[in-house]
Amino acid sequence: MTFLSILTALLITAPAETPQTIRIATYNIHHAAGTDGVVDVHRIAQLIEAMEADIVCLQEVDQHVKRSKNLDIPNMLADKLDMHVVYGPNLDLGEGKYGNAILS
Repeated sequence: MTFLSILTALLITAPAETPQTIRIATYNIHHAAGTDGVVDVHRIAQLIEAMEADIVCLQEVDQHVKRSKNLDIPNMLADKLDMHVVYGPNLDLGEGKYGNAILS
């Protein structure tokens, strides 16, 4: 299911007389490494939480990759933020995957 079809479904199911606001954010997390080079999923989760978004589109998300401590970053973020996650790997790195995620 594409992002556009999900958004359309959300808008169609809302009653016409009730205004709906959906906050959408996009964030390139650089495999959870900050500008200091430290991989810190908790710090990334705090930044995402501060956005107060309903839907967050993430780029450069590692899953079980050595450079990011072999962490399952998409599922860790979903757990920390109490959100659902859909992960789409773009590259198979042999040791793990690298791609995009949507949190909602």
